[in-house]
Amino acid sequence: MYKIILEIFGCNVKFETNIIDVTKDESTFRHFNIINDDVTYDFTIKYIDSVDEKIDFNYKDELIFTAPWNKVKHGEVLKTLIMTCVQWVLQQKGLFMIHASCVAKDNKAILLFGSSGAGKTSLAIDLCKNHGFSFVSNGSTLIKLENNNVISSGAVKKGIKLRYSSYSRMNLEHANKIFFYGRNNNNNNDFDCKKQISLEEMGLAEADTPLDVYKLYTVKIQNHPVSTVKIDPYRMRLTLHQDLSRFIRCSSTYLIYGEELNDTVWLPNMDTELIHDNRRRLIEVLTSNETLGEGIYGDIVSCANWLEHDTK
Repeated sequence: MYKIILEIFGCNVKFETNIIDVTKDESTFRHFNIINDDVTYDFTIKYIDSVDEKIDFNYKDELIFTAPWNKVKHGEVLKTLIMTCVQWVLQQKGLFMIHASCVAKDNKAILLFGSSGAGKTSLAIDLCKNHGFSFVSNGSTLIKLENNNVISSGAVKKGIKLRYSSYSRMNLEHANKIFFYGRNNNNNNDFDCKKQISLEEMGLAEADTPLDVYKLYTVKIQNHPVSTVKIDPYRMRLTLHQDLSRFIRCSSTYLIYGEELNDTVWLPNMDTELIHDNRRRLIEVLTSNETLGEGIYGDIVSCANWLEHDTK
């Protein structure tokens, strides 16, 4: 068996396989630090080339995926499995990835929560470029509960993933420049056209973490001056529960390991009582009067101005 040790936020995962080509594909492991030395590890993921097609999970420290390599090598399944298992380990430790952008100023962070395409990343970029904030994460912010305070620990995924349909509303000229190749050669529509770029390419300063989270806001960029609404804590609790549990409950994962739609395999629910309790306590603090902000709607400029004033 060939092996590789992956590290992220103090979590070490051993990945083993009987196909050496798997360990040579750097894109599979691009969100992790690769450790060459023998170290203790929290979890083992195995991929085995076999005619069998199944996943075995012991609900402790090992997941084994078997499927024909001639099909698996065409998909994103290994990257998905690794990220899912890493999140399981992190959540056991009380660390959760929230689908929110995060920026910081004066040693406090704010979370910008919203659906895909709402403009979270574009708003975060504007706050950094024009209002003195530093960038923490877009869409993969890692948070935890510590002494009854929510802490932002950084980004699970490296870089910034921009969506053309959102970013073009903020800076059409720059969006057309950085997305030119993808939009003209991959037949993508504007919503599905995405690109991963670095903070350096965007000219953004990276915030030092960990940081106390000041407030959680929901955002939706629209073509009108800013308006705000009070967030219903009950509905927000349900939304956050779905967001924080979707990976380890595998509700967001349709595991297609090959190119055909019938090349699928059952990925079991990985939720546990401990993870549920960690998640519940985190959500209660996020939706408390001290942490839950407003729902913000409007154009980027007026939303950014409002947020800068509200966080002073």
